[in-house]
Amino acid sequence: MVRTRAGEAYKPSAVRAYRQALNHRVLPALGAKRLTAISKNMVQDLADHLAADVLSPSSVRNTILPLRAIFRRAHQRGDVAVNPTLKLALPAVRSRRERVAAPTEVGALLDALEADDRAVFATALYAGLRLGELQALQWEDVESTWTRT
Repeated sequence: MVRTRAGEAYKPSAVRAYRQALNHRVLPALGAKRLTAISKNMVQDLADHLAADVLSPSSVRNTILPLRAIFRRAHQRGDVAVNPTLKLALPAVRSRRERVAAPTEVGALLDALEADDRAVFATALYAGLRLGELQALQWEDVESTWTRT
């Protein structure tokens, strides 16, 4: 079993993301080549091509991540002499958050929503939940004011 650099098993979501990146972007470009035939220039050209295709810097990096894992393992086992994924010039990933609403603005923002949408947005805002955490909520997770009496 291939493990992370920390020695832990990869999470299923990471395996899915790696598989998708390999199948959609890496294998069409490099899949016909043997590991020992892939050079740093080939990997750099792939990254440059992905960036030129207007992929976000994060998507370019996420495409290269499975290659890094594959070559790190192959290098550790002695299957390749050099890891061509080291010291690549990848686009910088920068956060795009423009502005966070101040606590004093939350009420007005919630009031601007349709009545049916207010509860879910209020839950997200006041509890600090992300989309996946909101989607994972079950009725059992919500304490109702009616059950406290």
